[in-house]
Amino acid sequence: MAISKGSISRVLLFVALPALVLGLFDPLEGGMGLLLAIAIYAIAYGLIRSKPPKTLWIPLAATFGFALVTIAVAVMVAETSQAEGLPFYLMVMIAIYELGAVITLIAGIHTAYRSVKPKAV
Repeated sequence: MAISKGSISRVLLFVALPALVLGLFDPLEGGMGLLLAIAIYAIAYGLIRSKPPKTLWIPLAATFGFALVTIAVAVMVAETSQAEGLPFYLMVMIAIYELGAVITLIAGIHTAYRSVKPKAV
């Protein structure tokens, strides 16, 4: 019995969820989790030759992009002030990133659920 590409794609949608959970950590480790999720989603949707839903890729791309910006700002801050702690604007950026990561996780769960939900006739 051969396993269809659609079945593999559906399984990959669920495999990506732990990577999205990794995205809930701070932007550095979370960004790596999001990058892993992007790769898994690219494989999943490449197998079935379909575009991912906008409800998935828009929050995923926006959160990953914001993680990159937050990491860049944090690196610049770390080079200029060592003993002062995190500036308020950087804490706000991290909080916004966390919100984006939660929204992305919800979008991933929604996408995985819709992949196994029976289609209405």
